[in-house]
Amino acid sequence: MIEITGYASSTGTEEENQKLSDARATAVTDYLRNVKNIPMRRILVPAGYAASHPAGENTDAQGRAENRRVDVKILVNKGINEQM
Repeated sequence: MIEITGYASSTGTEEENQKLSDARATAVTDYLRNVKNIPMRRILVPAGYAASHPAGENTDAQGRAENRRVDVKILVNKGINEQM
């Protein structure tokens, strides 16, 4: 399974940041589905987390840029992984 989560920096309103983070996660999901032909059954519902869980400080441009991101995680079922 593939987990896709979008984030935003703390600039802007909470509502704007939520929309941006949702849009980022959706864009990556669309790319994986449409360009890389990943079946939707392999992708968890994309989620936006706005400015929560910052990767960098929101006090400077570099930190804010680090926070405008999408994380993609590959989740492996331990039972399936052990059989391989």
